Amino acid sequence: MINEFIFTIHCFVCAAGSVVALLLGPYALCSIIAFQCVLSNLLVLKQAVIFGFTATCADPFTIGATFLYHNYLRACVLSACICGYNA
Repeated sequence: MINEFIFTIHCFVCAAGSVVALLLGPYALCSIIAFQCVLSNLLVLKQAVIFGFTATCADPFTIGATFLYHNYLRACVLSACICGYNA
């Protein structure tokens, strides 16, 4: 039960950090993507049993970095379309 609680808190902390970085701008968003990728590579060997499944502690960082990169890419393409840049 404690593993599920820690995993849920971990996901909320990653999501809150992502929202803060999104509000701070593209440089903060890019740096938190890199930070989450580094942390996911450091924590990939640590495993925990969550809801009967074996998961690594890097999963929230990996999911967070993937969603952040998608939002960052979408924001860059949208700003390029608005500003009239040809990519």
